[in-house]
Amino acid sequence: MTILFGILVLGFVVLIHELGHFLVARGFGVRVEKFSIGFGPSLLAKKIGDTIYAISAVPLGGYVKMAGEHVDEEGATGAPDEFLSQHWAKRVAIVVAGPLANFVLALVANCLVGFVGYPVPTAPNVVAEATAAAATAGFLPGDRVIAVAGQSIATWDDLFMALEKAPVDAPIPVTVARPSGPANLTVPAGEAASVQAGLTPRIESVVGDVAPSMPADQAGLKPGDRVVKVDGVPVSTWEEMRKLINKRPDEKVEIEFERAGRSYTAAVRTIAQKDDTTGELIGVIGITLPTVTVTMPPREAIQAGFLQTWHTVGMTYRGFAELVSAPRQAARQVAGPITIAQIAGSSAERGSGRLLYFIAFISVALMALNLLPIPVLDGGHAFFFLIEGLRGRRLSDRSQLVFQKVGLVLIGGLIVFSVANDALRQFERARGRQELDRQTPASQSP
Repeated sequence: MTILFGILVLGFVVLIHELGHFLVARGFGVRVEKFSIGFGPSLLAKKIGDTIYAISAVPLGGYVKMAGEHVDEEGATGAPDEFLSQHWAKRVAIVVAGPLANFVLALVANCLVGFVGYPVPTAPNVVAEATAAAATAGFLPGDRVIAVAGQSIATWDDLFMALEKAPVDAPIPVTVARPSGPANLTVPAGEAASVQAGLTPRIESVVGDVAPSMPADQAGLKPGDRVVKVDGVPVSTWEEMRKLINKRPDEKVEIEFERAGRSYTAAVRTIAQKDDTTGELIGVIGITLPTVTVTMPPREAIQAGFLQTWHTVGMTYRGFAELVSAPRQAARQVAGPITIAQIAGSSAERGSGRLLYFIAFISVALMALNLLPIPVLDGGHAFFFLIEGLRGRRLSDRSQLVFQKVGLVLIGGLIVFSVANDALRQFERARGRQELDRQTPASQSP
C-alpha cells in the first residue's frame, strides 16, 4: 500500500506538471503529438485529434512531446504549429509552465491543509517552571491547569488560547490541581501576556511521531516510546532530551527508551541542520512532540497556505545551496523514489492533512529542481531561449550539445546518488529493527 500511495502521489504531481506544459503549448497553438504519464512502453493509449494520450509502464515521470522540438527532429518542417517556430518568449512560457503548475498545486494543497486539519505539536497542561509574572500570580511547578475563566483546559494550547481570549480589562480566574487539592489563582487585569511568558510546560520525553526515513525511524523508534537516557544521561522531559541530541550534529548518540515495559537501546546518527533561530548546526533525529489536529477559518487557512508555500520554496533552494556549501551534511537528506514513496504512503495513512502537506512539499521540490538552469531540465531550456532572445539567434547545436552532456552528467549523478541513499536507508532501517529484535525475547518481539 505504501508503494501504491507513493506511485499515485508522484503520478498526480507529474500529471499537473505536464498539464502545465500541455495547456500553455496548446494555448499558443503548438501541436502536441503525445501526452504521457510515465515513461517507457505505453500501457494505455488513445489518440484524440493530433494528440496521443498515454499511460506508460514506468510511472515515476512523464512527458509532453510537441511537434518540432528539435532542429534535427524527423518530420520537422518549420510549420507554424511547431515548437521551435514560436517566438523565444513563448517557448520560455511553455517550458516554465510545468514548474509553475506545480507551484499552483502546492499553493492549493497548503491552503486546503488549513480546512481539513493539520497536526500541530501540543503539550500537557502541566507547569514545569513558573517565573516572573507567572510566579507572582501564584503558579507553581507541577501545577496542572484545569480551568481558565470557567473554560476547561486539557492541553497547553488550550491554556494559551484561553488567556489570549480573556478580557484584558478584568482579572482572570484560574483553577489548578495540586497534590493538596484544587487551588484558585488570579491573573491580574492586563497581565495575561506576561503570565504566558513566565510559564513553561512540562513535556515528558515521550515520542509523539517519527518522521519516515529519518534516523529515529531507521533505528526502530516508534510513537509512544519513552526516552529515558541519551548517551547515558538520564532524561525525563522533552527539553532535556532535545538539548542533548541537539548538541551532537552528525554524530552517533545512544538512545535508551522504554516500550511496553521493556528497555531498548538504539544507536542513532543525527542529521546536522541549521537552527532557525541561531543559525548554528544542531543534531536532529526526526521525532516530534505528540500532536493535535487543528483547523482554520477560510481566510486564515489561505494566508497560512501562502506563507507555508513560500517557506517551502525558500527551504528547498537553501537545501540545494547546502549541497554545494555543506555537501556532507546535506547529502544525507537527499531522497530518491523509494523514500518518497514511503513518505507518501505514511502521510496518506496519517490523514488527509498530512497527505496534502506532502503533496505540496513534493510539488515545490519538483518545481524548484526543474527551474534550475541545468540543461535537460525546464530551467535549462528556458535559459537557452533567454540567451537566444538576448543574442538574436540560437546557440549553436555544438554548444547546446556540450551543455546538455554536462546536464545529463549532473542529473544522472543526482539520480544515482539518491537511489544509493535510498538503498542505504533501507539497509540501516532493517539493521536497526534487527538490533531491537535481538534485545527482545522472540515471544515478546515488538
